[in-house]
Amino acid sequence: MKFSKLILDTNLFLVFIVGKIDIDLIPKVKRISGYDIEDFNSIMNFVNKAKEVLITNSIATEVCNHLDKYNKQYNNEIFKKFADVLKVLTDKTIKLKDNINNDAFIIFGFADAEIYNITDLDCLIMTDDSNLSDFLNNNGRQVLNINHLRQERWFN
Repeated sequence: MKFSKLILDTNLFLVFIVGKIDIDLIPKVKRISGYDIEDFNSIMNFVNKAKEVLITNSIATEVCNHLDKYNKQYNNEIFKKFADVLKVLTDKTIKLKDNINNDAFIIFGFADAEIYNITDLDCLIMTDDSNLSDFLNNNGRQVLNINHLRQERWFN
């Protein structure tokens, strides 16, 4: 698998951010409580291989919404660290009207359609969503479903 750019869907980006902030917080965040340190390490392996990690406003917003209550519990330190991470990522945006003019929006909604619309053949998309993964594969995108990595770990 050859890629220079990487984008993580919302759940995996949330694992990435929470792990960067406090690895022990991963199982405490309801949305990602099924993930563990090995999942974080798998994500980090791909992040470290990428020359560029992409983020969209939609993904950043969804992650921010999930972290809001934890930010308050940690005296706003979560959003400070989140901002530090965001500063080194590449922000990719697409006009609203351009994002809704394809099947990706109709099937998956705005955030996942944005992933589809901003990526090219040189970008690896990591997700935990089988339906999205299949759609992206069928439409010529490089995609890795993290559940496949998890299955390999279980059998090794």
